[in-house]
Amino acid sequence: MKPTYNLPELFEKARPATKPITRNSYYYQLRKIAPEKQSRRLGMGISTNPISLEWIKNSKATIKRISHLSVNTQRASLSPVLIIISYLEYGKELYDEYNTHLQNLTAARDVLESQHEKTDTQKENWVSSSDLREYVMNVEPRTNTDKQRAIWKRYMMVGKLYTLQPPVRHDYNEMELASIGDLINHNKNYLVFDSTDKPSFFSFGRYKTATDESEAVIVKCRPDMGKEILGYLETRRTGYLLEKDGKPLTKGQVGFALSKCFEGIGKHITSNLIRHIVCSEAVNISECKKLKGLQNDMMHGAALQLKYAKE
Repeated sequence: MKPTYNLPELFEKARPATKPITRNSYYYQLRKIAPEKQSRRLGMGISTNPISLEWIKNSKATIKRISHLSVNTQRASLSPVLIIISYLEYGKELYDEYNTHLQNLTAARDVLESQHEKTDTQKENWVSSSDLREYVMNVEPRTNTDKQRAIWKRYMMVGKLYTLQPPVRHDYNEMELASIGDLINHNKNYLVFDSTDKPSFFSFGRYKTATDESEAVIVKCRPDMGKEILGYLETRRTGYLLEKDGKPLTKGQVGFALSKCFEGIGKHITSNLIRHIVCSEAVNISECKKLKGLQNDMMHGAALQLKYAKE
């Protein structure tokens, strides 16, 4: 009988020093590219259901199966594959086959990013941030029952979090509610209320690029977002900002809620796309290139260049 593996346990053994949030991302990326049978067995969320990993040994079939995904998604999905090959000792030849493909994808990504051009998928789904805000502030739930209405209420709240606030990754999924003066864990994420019971700021202690030494990132809750949050939570001030039956959403559920919120505009809207849109509207690319050239010629970094600049 072919061996099967509990993926969360496997990644913990293979990468014991890696933060749980990163190991969870390995799980989700691997589930995304697993054959349908294995993916169905895993279901939603983090599953301990054991699955076979024999499919990884067929690099050609795997690479072909994921070829329709974006370059960045393919790159991310290959990281857990390489970890598994190393840990389970599937062999250097297999490792090199995947790693070569990863390097080719990285080179393609670097060329694309240097050109600052939208991908075909981005072109197809691009919408201005103002149009997204207008849509989410006026969309009506397309439901009849109380249960469906509650689900749509959450979809709309997720949509507002990504359009009324600077768009983060899916870091709202385990965001807890707290008040000024509460003892908070700086490795978790919180929405903090001020002394007047208004949403004051978001505290992000758990995010993709955080390290054990990182300070929590404080992001002010904008007034219009605060009003929407108060309407959404009503009198509730404990638990998670986004929850289902008292439990936090998974990152995948946050992404799903976001796409459901905006499906009425006929586009596939993701947090990654919104982040690209917001940055594209805020950044003057030609001016950034000039500044980067000046930075190079003066042989100093961006931080010192900003320090030197005067009004």
